[in-house]
Amino acid sequence: MHTAIVNLDAPTIGPLSLPPATVIVDTLWLSVLGRDGVEHIHVAPRPHGADALFFLARDADPEVVLAVCRRAIAGTPWLAGWNAGFEMASATW
Repeated sequence: MHTAIVNLDAPTIGPLSLPPATVIVDTLWLSVLGRDGVEHIHVAPRPHGADALFFLARDADPEVVLAVCRRAIAGTPWLAGWNAGFEMASATW
């Protein structure tokens, strides 16, 4: 299994109202395609965004998580203006 962390950064212009972590997780799951190899997602909100921890299948490419996040941002109105930055991937276990 691989893990990968993506920083989701909200726009810093104007007031910010972050949704609960469960809403962010559900939104990310809606953007996962079967071939992505995502097995589980955890989200930790922070003041201006969230950190998303993806658990991936052994044969999945950790970089796929950026595509998942970009699909979520592109397809979700309340995520408009957010950015996704790849933080790190762990070794396989």
